[in-house]
Amino acid sequence: MFEEAVWVESKNKDFILRVVTTVPAIGAFQCKDLFERKELLESLQNEKFDLAIAQPMQLCPYIFFDQLGISTVISASSTITMEPIRSSLGEPDDYNYVPATMAKMAEVSSWTETILNYLHNTAGGWYFEYSFSEEVDAVKDLVPDLKSWRDYMGNVAFAFVNSNPYLDYPRPYLPKSVPVGGMQVETEKIGLSKEWDEILSKRKTNVLISFGSNAHSSKMPDEFKKGFREVFTSMPETTFIWKYEEPNPTLVGDLPNVHLTVWMPQNALLADPRLNLFVTHGGLGSSMELAYIGVPAVVIPLMADQFRNGHMLARHGGAKILNKQDLAHGDVIRAAVKEILETPSYKKNAEKLAQVLRDQPLSPKESVLKHCNFAVK
Repeated sequence: MFEEAVWVESKNKDFILRVVTTVPAIGAFQCKDLFERKELLESLQNEKFDLAIAQPMQLCPYIFFDQLGISTVISASSTITMEPIRSSLGEPDDYNYVPATMAKMAEVSSWTETILNYLHNTAGGWYFEYSFSEEVDAVKDLVPDLKSWRDYMGNVAFAFVNSNPYLDYPRPYLPKSVPVGGMQVETEKIGLSKEWDEILSKRKTNVLISFGSNAHSSKMPDEFKKGFREVFTSMPETTFIWKYEEPNPTLVGDLPNVHLTVWMPQNALLADPRLNLFVTHGGLGSSMELAYIGVPAVVIPLMADQFRNGHMLARHGGAKILNKQDLAHGDVIRAAVKEILETPSYKKNAEKLAQVLRDQPLSPKESVLKHCNFAVK
């Protein structure tokens, strides 16, 4: 359902409603199942771990670590800091000047935007509080001395956040919050296979198109596919590499400048100087790669935090944002692609941001290692 819902607004809303109602129940079921595995619990207790790290999307790992006797715990979020986690750490609300995780706005600059941003913050907080409470209720008969979710989340040694202060919107942090956004990005040119090297060498201009691992291009509406085909046809001097999850020789089989692929080495392609532009959904992983490597982008957000990520990139001057409804109009896509390719300031601004991130005093990888070692000591 999700593969199609992400492209169509009405279906997307139905899917989000299903997520809100079913995912907490799944988390509660999994948590109860975990604590009923007594042999596993005893086996891990005997390992005497010094440090535990978990994603804060669910509370169960933190309850589990506590039962294992692991006193030093680090939360590691694949997103920016989520609203209830900030609250449990004691960080202030910032909805009146920083866009919320799911907000679609570029800046918070009016009363209307402040109210909308407050509602986004409140909704996100409500969802996770509800989800965490479901997990607590599921194991209350299995776990002695059960604490509140705020105690588990607030008492971590550090909270790693997939954010970077030189890239993200400025906001107040407490020292317990450690931004590590970009720790996975390889910024230097990575060796490509012969196949990919040949593809990038065919034409002077190369454009990469990918909507991530969750949103499949093959499931987008036919009018969106038609829009892309119009762009490919009108720009024969440009090679387009499109992450497309199903073989479809009839879609672009007659266009020699289009390469469909189920998978590609995205980081390596972006790090190659022959890659000129990335058309992306604005997932946080892709956004970090763009920012650190210095590739300009057309960002087409589909859902969740992708709107915020797109605006975060655009405010540095290296990206342009389109609405997903624009995908039905090939002329709109083509205009955005040509604007970035033909306007040097986009590339210049993207490279400037990348240089700032590469020169930051403490790299994200170093920060992760030093904070882990420090927490254990």
